[in-house]
Amino acid sequence: MRPRKPRVTKLVRSRLARLLDMRYKPSELAEELGVCADTVRRGWLPAGAPHVRDEDGVWLLGTEVAAWLQAMVDKPTVTLGPGEAYCLQCRRAVAVEDARRERLEHAVLLRGRCALCGARVARLESQKQEVGSKE
Repeated sequence: MRPRKPRVTKLVRSRLARLLDMRYKPSELAEELGVCADTVRRGWLPAGAPHVRDEDGVWLLGTEVAAWLQAMVDKPTVTLGPGEAYCLQCRRAVAVEDARRERLEHAVLLRGRCALCGARVARLESQKQEVGSKE
């Protein structure tokens, strides 16, 4: 089983800048970032946090851990074109087949099927996009 991607809270993100270019024990790093030491040992290390093992134990370099955690937070954004939605099964932007538009109070809901796998997909569009597409 693959280790889960670590969850990084806003508190941890705000404290990443505090980490120095030095080695930390897992308990020291946990104290500095305000998390439980088990989070570092059981969650971050198996998930791939950069560390070094030697006769004294496990050491984590502060700046490398900060960069690694920041990379876990940064999510790539997908730009959707007109008539496209994000398919959760294909995990990418796809064309919508059998598209239906439903007017909601402040938005337009585009519903249909994924052109690749046939799964149901939906996308919220602003009223401005919907009005512009009618003209």
